[in-house]
Amino acid sequence: MTTTAKPQFQTEVERILDQLRTHREREALAHAGRRVTAGQLFELTHRLAWALRARGLGRGQSITFLTGNLPEAIAARHAANLLGCRINHLYNGLAADVQAVMTAQVETSALIVDPRYADRAAHLAREVLIDQTLTLGPAPIGADLLRAAATGPTAPFPSQARPEDVRSIRYSGGTTGQPKGICITYGQVRSFGPPLPNDEPQPPRLLVCTTLAHAAGLMTDKILAAGGRVVLQESFDAAAVLRAIETERITDLFLATPLLYQLADHPDAAHADTSSLRRLVYGGAAASPLPARRRSAVAGTSPDADVRPA
Repeated sequence: MTTTAKPQFQTEVERILDQLRTHREREALAHAGRRVTAGQLFELTHRLAWALRARGLGRGQSITFLTGNLPEAIAARHAANLLGCRINHLYNGLAADVQAVMTAQVETSALIVDPRYADRAAHLAREVLIDQTLTLGPAPIGADLLRAAATGPTAPFPSQARPEDVRSIRYSGGTTGQPKGICITYGQVRSFGPPLPNDEPQPPRLLVCTTLAHAAGLMTDKILAAGGRVVLQESFDAAAVLRAIETERITDLFLATPLLYQLADHPDAAHADTSSLRRLVYGGAAASPLPARRRSAVAGTSPDADVRPA
């Protein structure tokens, strides 16, 4: 009797890294005038994984992120996934005491910090027992993780994650009280948002203008795994979003419902070229079908766009 071997488990991050390695010269990320190629992101991710390992971090430990929408934050999150760590990404809009509770609940072994949030990180370190604070660049607290990675090994870091390991701990919105942590294993990870067709002439291009800690982070991974490109903005500004859709030829966008209404009602929406949009996902509030007037205002020049609630 012939038996078929089970396919080897591969994490989403491994699939992303396969794409980055295969198409090293293409642009993967854009942020504040910086352009990061697939090859650069691939190498940084592996370097950061080795640097985290050298700090004693590994499978099953929790790493909490306090960052903006930086390319380095994406690379560091993927590096932590290679180690098989649990990720807790804090939303920057939360109060310090709520962030402290979340940081403590997940038993944080390391806090990875955007230098722009050094003051808040210092507050968390005073309130919560954290083994180490690591920063994505020079900062008045912690150790510079990027500096350590720059002088570390360059070889690919083999994934340590197993299907049953917890990959992320995502917190609810707290509408009924204190936000609650929801654990997702590496084996439970599913694609977020509408499917990406295989017959599009160009790879997908995602605009991120909401925090990577929530749905935008899931969509970022999906687009990178598909060989696409991600344009990162630090926060939502309707005029800037409309400009980016037009100039960067954005195909994919996620917005919280109130932000989508702001975008549709902005004066620039009347003449912005949004014909590149293919998929527009909205949610985070009562997500009913988008009124025709607002749908037309955002995607009127792209009548075939898939506009749907999350």
